[in-house]
Formats: sequence, structure tokens, C-alpha cells
Amino acid sequence: MVEIFIAIAGAIILIPILLFLPSVFPKTVTFLHIFLAAVYFLVGLFLNHYFHWLGAASSIVLLAVFTSYLFSRRAERLNGRMAEEEH
Repeated sequence: MVEIFIAIAGAIILIPILLFLPSVFPKTVTFLHIFLAAVYFLVGLFLNHYFHWLGAASSIVLLAVFTSYLFSRRAERLNGRMAEEEH
């Protein structure tokens, strides 16, 4: 329970910082990153409660790798479409 309070306090501090600092990402992508970080945190808490910490940490790393793979594939498709429209 203490972990959730610490996470909420961290979010209250970090979300305004992320939104006001200049970024290479649009605001919607920044919100998506914040949302995914919250989901990873909650999944990690759930897994840590039921499994050994190493299994929970490994699962979160695999989830992050899979998510980044999906986003990179989507970006490649969007860049391919934009290149086709230019020609």
C-alpha cells in the first residue's frame, strides 16, 4: 500500500515537469508514455505480489521490449506511407 502512495506522490511531481519541459514528442505521446508507465507499475506490483521479484522484473522488461517493438513497427509503416505519398 505504501508503494502506491509513493507512486502517486511521484506522479504528482513528475507529470507537470514532463508536460512543461520542452520535448521532441507531442503532448499525446507524452501522455501515452505516462499511461504506459503507470500500467507497467501496476502490473509490476501485481506480479510482485504473486511471483518472485525476478519473475516480475523479467516480465516487465519483456513487456517493455514488446511494446517498443510494436511502436517501432507502427512508426516504420507510417514512414513508409509518407514516403509513398511524396512520390
